[in-house]
Amino acid sequence: MTSKTNFFGAAAAAIALSAATVSASPAQAFDITPGSILSFVGSVKVAPNINNPSQLTFKSASGTANKITIASDSTGSFAGLGGTTAAIKALPLLPIGGNFYKGGAIANFITGIGPNAISFDLTEFIFNKANADAKFSGIFRTATSSILAENGTFTSQLNESKNITRKISSFSADVQAIPTPALLPGLIGLGMGVLRKRKKEMAEATAEA
Repeated sequence: MTSKTNFFGAAAAAIALSAATVSASPAQAFDITPGSILSFVGSVKVAPNINNPSQLTFKSASGTANKITIASDSTGSFAGLGGTTAAIKALPLLPIGGNFYKGGAIANFITGIGPNAISFDLTEFIFNKANADAKFSGIFRTATSSILAENGTFTSQLNESKNITRKISSFSADVQAIPTPALLPGLIGLGMGVLRKRKKEMAEATAEA
């Protein structure tokens, strides 16, 4: 009974230690407020055409290439940035079946967001050529912190032509910084790794005794 009690005590201690380690890590000292939403707009072009999309390129609302315009309805850490611009990279796409294409991962996909120079690493972008919409996720970063970004939505308005070179024009998108409970699965995994090591050490000590 004592051995079992000691083991579960060690489990709690290991997970607590993991939590303390993660909390103390500069990479987890979040200065991007969880729940913050980045909204951005502009125009986007599909190449070579919507029927065979292989790349998306972007322009700001004013037409500047490789830029996006931050929308005024951004919230939290991105509030007050409406009308400013940030740099964005071109997005290659690969077919994954049916109408769907995948983009990412791309480090520093968006950079220079606001005066704190927040960046966004794209981890996944799933594009539906049938309606030119997409779902995406990634990671927001500053010089000292990072936080997951999920529930990204991308909506495009199509300009139709009489041939297959139908192009995408204006778009809007938003993505949300996920609150810290999203870190718990990784935290528990880290704690269990410590536990496995502790259990092995205990077994070796018992065998030697």
